[in-house]
Amino acid sequence: VTSLENHQNQIKFYPNPAANKIFIESIDNGVVQIMDLSGKTLLEKKIVYGSNLLNIEFLASGIYLLYYHTEKYQINFKLQIE
Repeated sequence: VTSLENHQNQIKFYPNPAANKIFIESIDNGVVQIMDLSGKTLLEKKIVYGSNLLNIEFLASGIYLLYYHTEKYQINFKLQIE
């Protein structure tokens, strides 16, 4: 598994900052995890090619880590919840 910056265009998520939901668009199947800053996994979901909707209304306001990985690569993003 590689963690190269050129994979950033493999996935898009919006809105960021978010409130109740985020949309994830991916060109690969993979798994997304949302973690707090201590590394605790709060949500884990399989992502399929195309558009995916994640319900995040249970998350309190703050900064989280969005970790996306496939068999070939992994990408990390910061997610802000309002």
